[in-house]
Amino acid sequence: MGWSVGAGEVAEPARPVLDRFDPPTLWSFPMKADFQPLAGLRVLDLADEKGELCGRLLADLGSDVLRIEPPKGAGSRNLPPFAPDGTSLYFAYRNLNKRGTVLDLEEQAGRESLLALTAEADVLVEAFPPGFMTALGLGPAELQAANPDLVVASLTDFGQTGPDRDLVATDDVVFARSGWLAVSGIVGKPPLLAPGSVAYDALGVLGAYAVLLALIHRDRGTGGQHLDVSALEALSQMNSWGIPNASASVVQGVPAQTVRSGDSPLYPHIPCADGHIRQVVLAPRQWRALWEWMGRPEAFADEYWESTFNRYMNIDVLNPVFWEHWADRLMVNGCAEAQALGVVATPMLKPSDVLGSAHY
Repeated sequence: MGWSVGAGEVAEPARPVLDRFDPPTLWSFPMKADFQPLAGLRVLDLADEKGELCGRLLADLGSDVLRIEPPKGAGSRNLPPFAPDGTSLYFAYRNLNKRGTVLDLEEQAGRESLLALTAEADVLVEAFPPGFMTALGLGPAELQAANPDLVVASLTDFGQTGPDRDLVATDDVVFARSGWLAVSGIVGKPPLLAPGSVAYDALGVLGAYAVLLALIHRDRGTGGQHLDVSALEALSQMNSWGIPNASASVVQGVPAQTVRSGDSPLYPHIPCADGHIRQVVLAPRQWRALWEWMGRPEAFADEYWESTFNRYMNIDVLNPVFWEHWADRLMVNGCAEAQALGVVATPMLKPSDVLGSAHY
């Protein structure tokens, strides 16, 4: 089984990744629809729902991505949400711009076909449990024996090593294990899971980023490599409040402070006439602008209130003032007025509002 581009088509010869980026094009906005810096790169995508976004992102940048499914189809075809005809939108969104084929890796013929494809590929993305591919004779060593320049990206829940590597997980499990769930929601109430697939989408994004770095590394004459990309580590790195705070607390020998996302002490969710807004006031100039906009309340005229820390420590005093200020204002118009005055505020939009917005 060889790699076919299509009738009458010839794949672009492989070029160094950095040479594919024309700086004027790369940094111009809006991005050109035909901007395909990875055109000519061939990617084999065997990932399940954990890692399908990785291949989608590489395809969006122009790679020829071949999605390889088992005979019964990818498990992600059964994940919600569903279109009226029963199509999994989860699957469709993460497999956009890919070609597709079927291989049974449990059969010798399927394994031989994969090795044949590997010989002509630049990247292979897989999300099987650690050791699964090696047991089939398709581990990184065997794949790179067929193609020394191949970049193999293994996307898993907990990585290829460590005491938890063989644990079975889901996106929600990784979300909980990463420290995110403990800081989500409102104090005094059960933690709240984030909507969507935050852990696995983080894994896909970081996986694509790692692949690009490995390709640049390869272009410098180092050959292929095996990338171990963990959903747990990807999501933990995004916990930019909780993880650094806990780390600093350990160093200082003090209990870690836990702030739930629903507390929003610095960025409160404020109800207004037709919804909610998010207000962010940090710099002294932003506070002064807000103070002027609120009618220069005498109780907050002192320079003491220009300090972010002082406001944070007195948020219970300030929140009722914010609530009253926004109560009769419309979400979009009020935020536009705030932005014009230098106060950072944004409407809390529903997904349908996002799709209908002029900017989107």
